[in-house]
Amino acid sequence: RAPKVPTPRAERAEQVGERVGAQIQVLGAGAALVEESCARALSAASTQLDARERSFQTRLGIWARAKAKHESALRPQMGRPDARGDLEKLSLTEADRSAEVLSAVASVKLDVVAGQVELAKSFVSMVDEQTRAALALLDTLVLEDDLGYLPGDELIEKKRKSLKRLKKLQRSKDERKAATLRAKAAAAAEEESGGGEGVRAVRLELTARERFIFLASLWPFCVPLVLVYAAEYALQAGVWSAIGFPVSSAEARAEFYDYANWSYQLGVFVSRSSGLLVSPSARALWALPALQTALLAFFWLDAAERF
Repeated sequence: RAPKVPTPRAERAEQVGERVGAQIQVLGAGAALVEESCARALSAASTQLDARERSFQTRLGIWARAKAKHESALRPQMGRPDARGDLEKLSLTEADRSAEVLSAVASVKLDVVAGQVELAKSFVSMVDEQTRAALALLDTLVLEDDLGYLPGDELIEKKRKSLKRLKKLQRSKDERKAATLRAKAAAAAEEESGGGEGVRAVRLELTARERFIFLASLWPFCVPLVLVYAAEYALQAGVWSAIGFPVSSAEARAEFYDYANWSYQLGVFVSRSSGLLVSPSARALWALPALQTALLAFFWLDAAERF
């Protein structure tokens, strides 16, 4: 077989690969430098703190021994009038020691803060120099644009999708998911007639979010049902009880309420018994609740205006 002859595009791809590898090495070296600088700064800070702590602990031991000596010098005989001078001298000595300790503590605090500030400044300066060196080295690398373009390498900008298109895509995605959930529910309903194991398996496959999406997709059927029941109970519970001929007669109101309820229950019986004979369309499914609401408005006006 004849050896493959490298094409300009293959050579260019190889060059780009080498450039990317060099950039990765440079970036890795920069990260290693920063990491090493951090470790050095932490080590210097710890060393400085340890040295100051050892120095302060030495002085603290001397002060502790002086305090113990003063406490041992406090004897009951110090309460006598002729020992007043010794007591005052001991008190002054202890006061001087306490003042010296407080002054030393304040001085050590200032020294520690000043030392840490100096170390922080040195660390920032070191990181700044390393960053500048890494950027300078990175600028010397050959960029992709420096290699030029071959025919067919024109830049094709990716077209951004508008907000309207994104919403449409999301709506389509939700509709497909809802259709999938409805199909699962239909399969579960078919298996329910043969046994409950299939239904339980399908239910276990649905997450809480999928169940919520499935229930939300049933709003065209739930809203008419809610409207019908709301109008029905509003009529039965309040409106019909305020209508009568004449309305001032309690007996007439009770008689109208009985006739209205019996008429309504007869209509409910007919409508619920004809579900297998008539399959209403989506428009009819919304028209019937609208008619129920219109009846509620009519009877409410009749009860209010008595026309």
